[in-house]
Amino acid sequence: MKLRENFTKLNKAELCFYRFAGVPVFKKLILLIEHFKHRRGGGYNKNYHPDNTRLSTLRIFSGYLLYNSLIHLAGIALCAIYFFLSHMLKVHNIPAYIFVWVMVVFNLYCIMLQRYTYLRLKKLEASMEKRNKRRTEIRVSCLLWRLSDKSEEELREGYKILEKLSQNLAQHKDIVLTEAEASVISDVAEYYNPHNDYDVLCYTDEEMKDSPAILLHSLPSDSRVHSPVERRVSALQRFFGVPEDRNCIFRYSVRSDSPVSEKVCSCLFSDPTRDGADFAVNVLLLTYKSALESRCGRI
Repeated sequence: MKLRENFTKLNKAELCFYRFAGVPVFKKLILLIEHFKHRRGGGYNKNYHPDNTRLSTLRIFSGYLLYNSLIHLAGIALCAIYFFLSHMLKVHNIPAYIFVWVMVVFNLYCIMLQRYTYLRLKKLEASMEKRNKRRTEIRVSCLLWRLSDKSEEELREGYKILEKLSQNLAQHKDIVLTEAEASVISDVAEYYNPHNDYDVLCYTDEEMKDSPAILLHSLPSDSRVHSPVERRVSALQRFFGVPEDRNCIFRYSVRSDSPVSEKVCSCLFSDPTRDGADFAVNVLLLTYKSALESRCGRI
């Protein structure tokens, strides 16, 4: 994936326009105002600051930028209503006119700031995806030899299992790996993370009966109550058809039904973040895909 495919010349020209219009200076002013406004709470507004610089965080943060833009669009709409009513009622208040015009310019610059931030994040995301692609290719080349003694049927079965896991991740569903599925990809999974410190747990029949799916990892968003802003942003993203893997509320967990499958899951998902899970499944999926293509010429 080339950088220019995600960040076009038009995007670059648009960024130059925003810089020329003084949006970066306006951003510093907003951050200064934010610092004083939230000084008792640490000078922090979640709507304007990603939690971290992980690729998944950058992808979902566009939802907050859209949410902010709509708030400021509503502000411009209220100003337009004021102008319309004052014209219809023939009420001319110069100080009020000046204040409303200032609010129009302020909200317009806030919208430009959201777009400016989105383009900068888009450029960074494209660069990170390019770097992740290189990392993936290196890991795939290291794992391919582990599949050299696999039959075509085993390769296809493993590919289907990993394809299902990849789809579950994209759709925010729980990853449930059965013992039969784990045994197919166990050797590759264990080699993927050979330094994993894992002690095999033994479950009694009664324990397995009461809890057939053993919870291994739960992402941070599962362990806390989502704020009203997060729920509104999530609903807004779904309304505008934003893909689920970019939704600001993501919840899925990794589950297993036996000590064998739990060991495989522990190797694959030792990094319980969204990026760690995506990377692990993608590496193994591409490894099986490359092995199938080299063996059969097709999948």
